[in-house]
Amino acid sequence: MNKKVVSLIILLLTFSIFLTAIVSAQQSQMLVDNIDKTLKSLEPLVKYIVGDITDSTSTTKASEILFIKVLFLIILIAIIYKAVERTPTIGENKAVSWVITIIASLLAVRLITTDALVNFLWTPTGVLGVALITILPFIIFFFFIEGFGEPLIRKTGWMVFAVIYFLMGLLRWNELKLNPANYGDVANIPIFGGGDYNWLPFILNLSWVYMIIGILAVIIFIYDSKVRAKYVSNSIKAGMKTSDAVELADLEDELRRVRGSIVKTTDKERSKNLIARQREILERIETLIGS
Repeated sequence: MNKKVVSLIILLLTFSIFLTAIVSAQQSQMLVDNIDKTLKSLEPLVKYIVGDITDSTSTTKASEILFIKVLFLIILIAIIYKAVERTPTIGENKAVSWVITIIASLLAVRLITTDALVNFLWTPTGVLGVALITILPFIIFFFFIEGFGEPLIRKTGWMVFAVIYFLMGLLRWNELKLNPANYGDVANIPIFGGGDYNWLPFILNLSWVYMIIGILAVIIFIYDSKVRAKYVSNSIKAGMKTSDAVELADLEDELRRVRGSIVKTTDKERSKNLIARQREILERIETLIGS
């Protein structure tokens, strides 16, 4: 009897779980359908704001192209507003700043009328796509890794970063080659255009962006101490008053000159005076940094 009850309970539980899964699947599908309906109803409004695609020759869906244009609009608004905000007189008025930002951003986005242009600017194989994928991580990683005080951690981080970017450039080399049809008049230059000296396929490749970022990482790895010193110095100056920051910069320049003179001078009295001046400068710098 007990076995039958247990079996019945297990059967009921299994059936309940199965029904729940079906209901959940139906609810999920309903949610997806509702989202699709909402997006389709908004599509005419989005087209009116950001402009329609007049020449669609690729297999990319029109809805995806519109979505990319909306994302591009958001980025433009952020960048243009920041630029307008720093403009004298105009930037002081927030209402005017927003009007200029929105109008300029909409005009820029509405000029992108073909899916080929959208793909060229935005997708992972386009100019903006490659720039965003390479430069933004570099900027974020720079401030992250330079926050560590230990040189070994920083150097290891930069070396790993460089290796990853070199590998990414090599792996995407064929994918990021520029179409020969877009070479234009450059192909007519003798050293580039054909024969044994056709360097264009090698030069006109967006993978070079990865390579350049990788080279920058190697340079930072080599000059780690100088980069770190400059980073710390700028961080300190950012938290100081303008007058103190200017004085600190002047003192650093004078300190360099004094140290150079100490090395070169052969006069003992002059050397003594220079060392005393060096001590004064260092004490003043320490005071400014500590204040």
